[in-house]
Amino acid sequence: MARSVARRWFGWSVLLAMSMVMAAARAEAHVAYNDLDAPPVLVTTKFDGTAIADPCQGMTSGCQSSNAFTRFGWINGTLPALGDSHFLTVNAEFWKFHLDRDSTVTINFTQAQAGLDPAFSVYRGLLPLAGHDDVLVDPLNPTSGGCSVDSPKDAHAAPYTYQVHDGYRDTLSYSTTGGLTGCLPVNPYIGQFDAFASFSMANTAGDWARISYLASVGATTFNGHDGGTNTAGNHNSAIGTGETLTLTLPGGFDYTIAAGGEACVATLSGGAYGPPSCASPRLYGTISITKTSVTPVPAVTPWGIAVLVAGLLAFGVFTLPRRRRDGPLAGTRRRAHRISR
Repeated sequence: MARSVARRWFGWSVLLAMSMVMAAARAEAHVAYNDLDAPPVLVTTKFDGTAIADPCQGMTSGCQSSNAFTRFGWINGTLPALGDSHFLTVNAEFWKFHLDRDSTVTINFTQAQAGLDPAFSVYRGLLPLAGHDDVLVDPLNPTSGGCSVDSPKDAHAAPYTYQVHDGYRDTLSYSTTGGLTGCLPVNPYIGQFDAFASFSMANTAGDWARISYLASVGATTFNGHDGGTNTAGNHNSAIGTGETLTLTLPGGFDYTIAAGGEACVATLSGGAYGPPSCASPRLYGTISITKTSVTPVPAVTPWGIAVLVAGLLAFGVFTLPRRRRDGPLAGTRRRAHRISR
């Protein structure tokens, strides 16, 4: 009896420990990538559990869906205080793809539930898995004794005049978000996600990366100062609508897509986003991509022409002109030649 109780106690202890580990992993999980080069992981329910047919069904790659997009996840990244990447989707999902060679890609972001108003940005590079908007390696609003200090990773070396969406955060004087009151920022940074510029992120293991802004599409007015291009999009919020972007990109790189809603701006107060009409519900959308390889046309040089002609001569394509032997007296000449010999 005692042995049986001990076995049961040991079993429950193992289950409890495993549950704690899994819960900790869920709590730590942040940046997660949906791989557009891999077979789709089908999402067959809306966020509330209602069944839905995943548009990626039957595809082998180039398509991944999520049921956890927020209506404000992308547009908050266009604010001076930036956006919390946790809320692109509530699962902190990004999308990625790789190009082996120079290619023209067309990216589509389509909403399967009304009200999302899709928009997205494209970057070169990848963020570290399980990255967070605020870790010791790359702090969001670093302070020292109540006074702000420069972020060691995401601030530009002085002298520098900061601009909104220039790829850096002014974590010393907060010049782009309203300045300081005493030692405290009037408007601290909400997150590190920048829809219009490059941004960085790290995880608790100390892995850090900055991804480079390339392009975006959405209806929000563009005010970036970090290069790249923006395409004016729409504010459609009906089922089946969304945004499309076509880009020609160099091969040999990984790329990140940050996608979310631009239906409304959600403000952060007391650690929660509001108003509820903007902050919820979580909505279903799909990212898809097609790729067409760009074949470069070789430059024509004098040396190249010489090599080409030599090759054609070698194969007998070109022949030297020969003396004509036809005509009305040709046969007479040949016979006279034979007789004289």
